[in-house]
Amino acid sequence: MKHNAQFTVYEGQVNYIISSMEQTVGKLQITEESIKFNSYKVTMIQESFEIRRTDIKKVEKEKTMYIMQNKLKICLKSGKDYTITTWEQEKIYNILTKDDKGKEQLKAYQES
Repeated sequence: MKHNAQFTVYEGQVNYIISSMEQTVGKLQITEESIKFNSYKVTMIQESFEIRRTDIKKVEKEKTMYIMQNKLKICLKSGKDYTITTWEQEKIYNILTKDDKGKEQLKAYQES
C-alpha cells in the first residue's frame, strides 16, 4: 500500500486579500504538492482555498501602500490570482519559485 502523506514545507499566518474591501487572516500551509489557506474560525469572513503547485504560472512580489514589501500575488495558469500579505514574503516567494535560496530556506525550515 502506498503512503500518500504530503510533507509540509511551510506553515504560518498570512492575510488573504479577497478584494480591495475584504481580507481575512488565517493559516497558510505549503506542501510539496499544494498551497492551502484556511481562515481562523474567529474571523468574520471565512475563506479557504487550495492550489496545486503545478497550476501556478508565476509568483510576484508586491508592496503594500508602495512602501512595505509584504505582499505576494500568486497567478494561476487559469488566469485566477490570489493575493496574500505576510512578513515572510521573501521566504514564501523563494519556496514557491524553487530557486537556490528557497532550497536553502526549505532545508533550514525542515531542520528547525
